[in-house]
Amino acid sequence: MVASLTVDDFVVNPLAFEIIQDQYYATGSLNTTSLAIQFKSHNLEQWQPSEFVSSVVTTTNFEQLCDVVKGHSLRRNAIKRAQEVISLANDMTNAPDTCVNMLQGMSAELMRSDSIISQSQILSDMRDNGVVKEHFSTGLRGLDSLMGGGMFRGKVYGFSGKAKSGKTLLASTISYNLGENGCRHLYVAMEMGATEIAQRKFARKGGFNSLEFIQGKRTWEGLKPNTEIRYLDAPGITFPELKSRLLEAVARHQITGAVIDYWQLVQGQDSRQTEEKHLRDVAQGLADFAKKHNIWIFLLSQTNEEGKTFAGQGLIKACDQLYMIHGTDDTRWLEMSATRYTERVNYGSEDNPSLSINKRVGPYFEEI
Repeated sequence: MVASLTVDDFVVNPLAFEIIQDQYYATGSLNTTSLAIQFKSHNLEQWQPSEFVSSVVTTTNFEQLCDVVKGHSLRRNAIKRAQEVISLANDMTNAPDTCVNMLQGMSAELMRSDSIISQSQILSDMRDNGVVKEHFSTGLRGLDSLMGGGMFRGKVYGFSGKAKSGKTLLASTISYNLGENGCRHLYVAMEMGATEIAQRKFARKGGFNSLEFIQGKRTWEGLKPNTEIRYLDAPGITFPELKSRLLEAVARHQITGAVIDYWQLVQGQDSRQTEEKHLRDVAQGLADFAKKHNIWIFLLSQTNEEGKTFAGQGLIKACDQLYMIHGTDDTRWLEMSATRYTERVNYGSEDNPSLSINKRVGPYFEEI
């Protein structure tokens, strides 16, 4: 029971979860006497569920309190999801099937929150659905090869680089390629706006540089949008808001994945939470979301001038593959710094870069 608790189950005091989690992962078990002492030192003696508002955490009632916390959390999630569906249904601009799809997605999410399956069920699922998982080409053959064929559902792919290293350019390049291949996905723009990112793609499609839009040399007339790409302008978005919008995109737009640009810009840090812990929770939360909802996530992050990433261990843990963007001038190469399911092989090198920036059109990255 304890191992199934998450920080989202602790609405009022997420610090209580941190204390429990730290001890559980450090020792593999829980010493309730020690926990009671730590709770007391942080003024957390009184648990939050209404049935135990005056209760003190003890060795005799701890497991029962955990059950109550989880139960209240499931109830809150059910109420929240129901309210979202009602709000969606009351909006007459939405098609009826949109409401049904969102309700089905939310119901599946709630049902999965406490699902335990046997090895026989896993084998049955493999027989019914096949072993080969659906994956989507990035449009860069060398990168696809290192990924095992492309980006797989349920996995997180991290790409880190210094400021102005080409992170957004790489993301917009791959997003364009995905859209052209009919892969529906969401682009979450937290730094560069969705309009500017879309301009690059329109320019690439039209064979000119997007700067011509700003200079007034080009208009939007005659341009055809790619209907497979959805955008979310999200400067200052909090992590709970991000998860809600991702869930909406899964249910309403049937996306296969999402580009998150970028990790450190996700807000919502609790006043009692360190920035490192917040970012670690965001990274792991996105990994959990990808698995629960069977989508891929392309996650960008920024390093300092020394190439180090703050809270980088949390990012490494959350990503199935993590690449570092290197290069100078108009060429780049990717160092695979971590991988969970493939061999560790770089995409190019300093002497033999794998990507070049096409500035005449787009701009965008193309393979060398």
